[in-house]
Amino acid sequence: MDPKEDKKRERSPKKPLSRRDRALRILLIVLAALAVAAVAAVAVWNLVVVKPSVAPKPTAQPDTPAETDGADYEDLWMPYIPEGGRKDDFYTFLIVGRDTGGGGNTDTILLAAYDLANQKLAAMSLLRDTMVNVSWDIKKINSVYNVYGGGGDGIEALKQEVGQLVGFVPDFHVVVEWEAVGELVDAIGGVTFDVPLDMSYDDPTQDLHIHVDKGEQKLDGDKAMQLLRWRKNNKLVNGHVVNYDAEGGDIRRIQIQQDFLKATLQQCLEKVRDLPTILRLGRIFLENVETDLPLNSVAYLAQSAVLGGLSMEDVTFHTMPYQGGMVWSRSLRGMQDYVTPRADELLKLVNQYLNPYNSDLTRDSLDVMSIQADGTIASSTGRLADTKHNALWLEYQAAQNAPPEETEPPAPEETPPEESGGPETPEETALPETPLPGDTSPTVTLPVEPAPTEAPAVQTLPVESRPLPDGIPIA
Repeated sequence: MDPKEDKKRERSPKKPLSRRDRALRILLIVLAALAVAAVAAVAVWNLVVVKPSVAPKPTAQPDTPAETDGADYEDLWMPYIPEGGRKDDFYTFLIVGRDTGGGGNTDTILLAAYDLANQKLAAMSLLRDTMVNVSWDIKKINSVYNVYGGGGDGIEALKQEVGQLVGFVPDFHVVVEWEAVGELVDAIGGVTFDVPLDMSYDDPTQDLHIHVDKGEQKLDGDKAMQLLRWRKNNKLVNGHVVNYDAEGGDIRRIQIQQDFLKATLQQCLEKVRDLPTILRLGRIFLENVETDLPLNSVAYLAQSAVLGGLSMEDVTFHTMPYQGGMVWSRSLRGMQDYVTPRADELLKLVNQYLNPYNSDLTRDSLDVMSIQADGTIASSTGRLADTKHNALWLEYQAAQNAPPEETEPPAPEETPPEESGGPETPEETALPETPLPGDTSPTVTLPVEPAPTEAPAVQTLPVESRPLPDGIPIA
């Protein structure tokens, strides 16, 4: 027999592990499992959370509207990209609030920039009446989305127009319908906000009813939607709807929206501290908006803000510097209110907060519209997409200011000469000179009424309303 085999048989059985040793072994197994799970979770999270890509890529031009009444979209001037490249981890967004009850116009337009490297967030509101360089008659920026048919073409056209205005095309877009805001607000448990005034507005035609009390309160999704849609108050007086408390107009509405968005962001940063919640809110966000940002990019940006230390002190809201004016509309035959940018102030604001490039943008980078003293319009680029407007406006003005044409009164009709036999009707008829028997009254001669003649024609005076000369189209 092999001696080695004998030694194995003679070896004593193993001693059982002590309680302490068993606990230590279990702990090591658990720690190893947790380490493996953590590595797997990080790997999965890295697949779920992906940094957005902003590499330069060709942008598909939207289809030209059926009736542009001017230059084609593809022929318009586009922003110049400065040398020096882009800033690292700097993202720009076009955020649009679309009011389906108001025809789908983009009544709220925000241009936002997130400087992830420096943890700064800025947003600038663009007024809906901002004049842009387009070929159709009503040149308000909130018309662009609908003119191009909404959807992908509409938002792409709007991005390009905003790009012409500020000097760069936003990287991404987010289209929010106010009806969807409630889902987002309710998802974070409501938003505490100090409402600056009592809001009361009813429009049965849109099924729109806004009733929000003044003061600090927690707004649920429905109240938040009402606040964001509010523009003015109204009430019923003697069977008629009367608007009131409309002082400030769009500027006041923009300020309220900015304050609410800032309060919402602040409470998101305070409440959302874990990755699962970020993903849950990201899914709710994507279910209620139209955007070209995928979920993994939304999660990346949210994680960067929440875990990266974005402070509300570094979140700023601005409104595009502007001036008001009026421009004639050939389709409406009247003057329309517009706002045009203050170019130098706009350029300074863009370079300080929103510019994604390492080099400053210049005036040559912007396509800024202006209203001239004679009522014509001009672009800082020297070219207008609407090639008809100024000529038609000057022609219309000339017609309005032309002196009235003088008309001569018609000559009076001549009376035909009398015939030699005398007039057919004598001017007076004499009663018989011989009185009737028994008549002692004197003989009386009665005059005969002259034949009626036409009154002289009265000169027709000109009136203020005159037909326009031929050749001025209505649209």
